Amino acid sequence: MALTPDDPKLLTPDQLAGIDEKLKRADENILNLGIEINTFIKSSPDSGITNTKANRTQQWINTHRDRVIPPRFGVLAGEIAHHWRSCLDHIAWGLSSDDYRRDNETAIAFPIFINPPNKKTQPRYDRYVEGITNTAALKLIADLQPHKTTNPIDDPLAIIHELDRVDKHHTLVLVVASFDAQLIIPRLTLGRVFGGFESNEDPFPSEPAPKADFKVSRQIAFAKFGQRENQAVVPSLTHLSRKLRNIVRRFSEL
Repeated sequence: MALTPDDPKLLTPDQLAGIDEKLKRADENILNLGIEINTFIKSSPDSGITNTKANRTQQWINTHRDRVIPPRFGVLAGEIAHHWRSCLDHIAWGLSSDDYRRDNETAIAFPIFINPPNKKTQPRYDRYVEGITNTAALKLIADLQPHKTTNPIDDPLAIIHELDRVDKHHTLVLVVASFDAQLIIPRLTLGRVFGGFESNEDPFPSEPAPKADFKVSRQIAFAKFGQRENQAVVPSLTHLSRKLRNIVRRFSEL
């Protein structure tokens, strides 16, 4: 975004550039993680199975279920979450005054609260944003708090914070084997219509219609993603990436 002297922004071009590089790096890691997951799944025969191989279905499921998920997948997912959390903290740092940064370097962070601040937690919220004096920035931070949404735990910021917290303070972000079942029903055309009149062709096919197909495929999923379980890793991370980029854009426009 090009800035002009007549259109000053709260975050400087250099600050925005640094945040953007972190977002790009996170997206690169999502792409690389997706490639590695696909390679891992396809490294075992029959990466998907249908009811035409019904006698092998259970054996296939057991084989994939028992394969050990590489710890590297959790490490990469944790790194992505850390880049995102860092972007948010960089926003809080960039919005804070020089004096507050100098005297309170370790106190600055982007607050993410799934519960409304109370007597015990309000001081922590205030400490994070004390160096921010712009009312529009403070309002946007407050409006983005997960506790103001219908489902706070499922809010993108809450999920990012939890993924980073778990990876940094507790254990690796856990990814697990999961299975996706899909019922494929072929379309059946009963006849043709020309110029508003039905043709004389037999409306019923001369050959038996293909049977519905039941397909099972394997995926690598987050064991816990907000309140949801077994959420496919790459689509879930891609969704969070889009949400976070939109949040960063809103701050860049202040």
